[in-house]
Amino acid sequence: MSNLVNEASELSPGQFTMKVGETMNKKLERQRENQKLQTFKKRRIEKKKNRKKAQRSSSVKEGTTYQQEVDVNENACDIIQQIPSSLILTSVKGFIDTLKLSKRVFPKADVDNYKQQTLVKKVLGIEYAAHNAKDDVLSLSELFSQKLQSSCEEDDLHHVNFNSCKLSLKPLVDKKIINATVCIKLARSGINVTHLKLANSRDVNGIKLILTDNNVNNRYASSIIGHLSGCEE
Repeated sequence: MSNLVNEASELSPGQFTMKVGETMNKKLERQRENQKLQTFKKRRIEKKKNRKKAQRSSSVKEGTTYQQEVDVNENACDIIQQIPSSLILTSVKGFIDTLKLSKRVFPKADVDNYKQQTLVKKVLGIEYAAHNAKDDVLSLSELFSQKLQSSCEEDDLHHVNFNSCKLSLKPLVDKKIINATVCIKLARSGINVTHLKLANSRDVNGIKLILTDNNVNNRYASSIIGHLSGCEE
């Protein structure tokens, strides 16, 4: 009866609406069936586990963000200090000094000087407006992708505080608590000894989370914790 009234009044649900409703009902039914499968339950548990791990890692890196007078307590500045995240992200390759890279790739005799405008003209055969910000960026991108990227080495990519972080971690390398490769990985992301101490004070597994975030085997965690505990005594 209701369908007849709807048809007479030219109101929904019409044929199209009924068809969409049937499709949605079928989709919902399939979802309910999938939720009963063991693979779905395992995947849900794994997602929950990864979500908790990510939250815990963020908590260790960010420190205390919500607490009364947290930003005015001068005696507890380290509780709000952030620990840098891993530099290598899905959409960011990192930071490099293209001047240093250009000097290694192009002999000075071939390019006269290492100004960007000169390199683009000599190497790519392109002239552009040097004082146009957009053209500057586009030409540098073209120069890097065509001529420099293939020569870019791991040492060219690092955090701006790489050298100071590496120096801070050197005592751990000297005592064989971590090796040189681990030191470079952490320094490249801007991690120093102070950050490791903060991570350890914020969470019992804080150092493990920092190591994992920087693709370092967390078997080094116990040695680092032992070293930091010894320094505090």
